[in-house]
Amino acid sequence: METNTIRGSPPESAVPFSREIEDAVLGVLLTDATRLEEMGHIRPADFHIIRNGWIFDAIGGMIEAGESVDLLTVSETLKKNGRLDEVGGPAYLAALIGGIPTTASAATYGRELLELSARRESLGRAQEVLRLAYRGEGKAADLWAKAGAIFSPNGHIP
Repeated sequence: METNTIRGSPPESAVPFSREIEDAVLGVLLTDATRLEEMGHIRPADFHIIRNGWIFDAIGGMIEAGESVDLLTVSETLKKNGRLDEVGGPAYLAALIGGIPTTASAATYGRELLELSARRESLGRAQEVLRLAYRGEGKAADLWAKAGAIFSPNGHIP
């Protein structure tokens, strides 16, 4: 029986992310921006959905500037940045607010978002190791050293 898979290759699966978790994090912040501290060190890049990262970036900038965060002020900030229509407009922001089960779970939502982001980061680093292995340049020991560097906290090839 012939197959088109490579021995030891992982099964096909979806990219690790959760639209519900991303929406919940943003919905919480639009409702109560003081909850950000409970969520951990979230960055715009932690969002798989690009528009959600843009919204988070706008909210984070507003918090740093000491500005009030709510549906109207975030809409205005996104509009000034030329992103309001791209994120889906005020209707999308309102849907984020309306979709959160509770702001009391902010820390849980933040932890889950960061976990999913870390998994995607791991997959990206693993793909880089695969790319190096398939190129077949150098010795296996060099590949192992480069793989170790890729999976180090800095995550770059020496």
